[in-house]
Amino acid sequence: MTQSALDIFSSLPSFAAPTVLPEEEAIAYWWSVDDTITLRIHDLSQDTINIIPLDRHSLTLEGEEPLHWIGDGFLIQSDPNVYFCECDGSVETVSFGAPETYTYIIDIDSKTHRVLYTNYDDPWTLRLSEADGKQSKVLTEHPEQSGHAGFSPDGQWLAYRENPTESFGAGRIVITDRAGEQVRTVNIGDASARTRLRGWHPDSQRLLIDDRSTGWYRVGLHDWQVEDTTWFGDGEYNEYPLTITSDGSQLITVRSHAGRRSAIVYSIHNPADGCQFDLPEGVVDRTPVQPPGMTFASDMVYLVHETGTRPPQLLQYDLETDTITVLIDTATSALTACSLVEPAHVTYDAPDGQSINAILHRASETPSPAVVVVHGGPTTAVTCGFDPFAQYLVSEGYTVLQPNYRGSTDQDRGFERAIKGDLGRGEVDDVAAGGQWLAEQPWVDDNRLAVFGHSHGAYNAALQAVSYPELWRVVIPENGYLDAVAVFNEPNLYAQRRIIDNQTCETTKAYLQSVSPIHRTADVGCPVCIIQGEDDATDQARAFADGLRERGWTAGEQFRLEIIEGEGHVIQNKAQLWGLITDILEIYVGCY
Repeated sequence: MTQSALDIFSSLPSFAAPTVLPEEEAIAYWWSVDDTITLRIHDLSQDTINIIPLDRHSLTLEGEEPLHWIGDGFLIQSDPNVYFCECDGSVETVSFGAPETYTYIIDIDSKTHRVLYTNYDDPWTLRLSEADGKQSKVLTEHPEQSGHAGFSPDGQWLAYRENPTESFGAGRIVITDRAGEQVRTVNIGDASARTRLRGWHPDSQRLLIDDRSTGWYRVGLHDWQVEDTTWFGDGEYNEYPLTITSDGSQLITVRSHAGRRSAIVYSIHNPADGCQFDLPEGVVDRTPVQPPGMTFASDMVYLVHETGTRPPQLLQYDLETDTITVLIDTATSALTACSLVEPAHVTYDAPDGQSINAILHRASETPSPAVVVVHGGPTTAVTCGFDPFAQYLVSEGYTVLQPNYRGSTDQDRGFERAIKGDLGRGEVDDVAAGGQWLAEQPWVDDNRLAVFGHSHGAYNAALQAVSYPELWRVVIPENGYLDAVAVFNEPNLYAQRRIIDNQTCETTKAYLQSVSPIHRTADVGCPVCIIQGEDDATDQARAFADGLRERGWTAGEQFRLEIIEGEGHVIQNKAQLWGLITDILEIYVGCY
């Protein structure tokens, strides 16, 4: 029986959290396919794969949890607890704080098994503990982003980033001794810029950082004892650190430009000139597969790489010979038989003249209906990588545009910070301008435009129905935070700092109400189809639907509310979600 496009694209396997185990000469990772998640260890010396038979009676895995190897097993965070999982599959609960408290592990000292972590019942407090969860010590109650912390390779030091100010993006790096006693505060670049800790050089004397004081992210090695920083590259594009070879001689970075990301290798002693890896044009994941210095050989690097028409692979790249070994491949025979579209990087102007980057997947038959897909975050960005959802929509006859609206991370510091104090305005204009740009193309039917978004993208999409209802035939917000007032009142200060400048001004509530879909239902002017996971913020989805009903709209006609049972913020059943979306699209903008 021939598989449908929905089946092919929604059932592609995936892997996550590839983790180097240097003592074992192996790489561990999650493998997910057909709603089944397994933990695998690839022995590189024997080229064999061992599937760990996890006792999953207490685990609620999503297949993306970080894997922390501590010599004879893994620490794995799985809501709401942390578990020690041995290689024979046995599972033991480890308590960090109160029972049933979600714990996020940041780093583990491989020598002493000390753990850096945060508990979500006490947001953004960074703690140091033994691996058994005992003798916890508070390091800071002001981490800007708690993931930016880690132990030095020799175990003598640890570093973390904190922000005791009220200004989002500000902060400093703190160095402590092994007991967690503060030794020095490190200030690098502009105090309001995001200087982030990304790891340590193998010599345990230099911090691997990125910083955007100059506007674009740049990569540096900072010797904290003499307060000296060496910067790599020319600073023309965003560049992020990936790893340092085990002998400490070479630095690998990821450079982002025009919707693509390439891997660059620098000599530590020649920071000006980098050499690009010999890879097909595509996207290199900027998340490290291997921490700095942790590898099996100084000339081997591990990368996650994809192209616009080929899904992710885990590659072993030999720096000496420029040869590649594919360790994991997520392509299937059914996918290779599909006609895939190469995504294009395009630009258009917002109403105020701001240039907006976007990724375009163009349908073959014209003029086609079109869908603007709005990413979440907002501090992330869409690339020309492999996007199974976009490819599926194209296979159904829809052109897809994915804008990197202001607040996205594909441009400089000013572009990302432009959302601050302007929530629900500039970024909404940017997405609408993308729809208008599509409407002006001869290969798009300007009477059949839809907008879909997830999370913050859903918030943006819902506001399209308020601010630009004449542009869209239907708006589809999925798992969105539709009430900015409620978000502002959350205890998570990181979210608060992101959305508004002055948290104490008298106009805060009125401003947030003016940019909240829930408080603007009387101004909604086009059909809205709300999709929400049952275990996510259903109260906001129901309140939005109730507001539409109270103004006289009829459920099933002018609006719909679809609650997907057993799903959370990230809906795992892609076939159900994507099938629902295309059913909605067919009603409002499909071929007729």
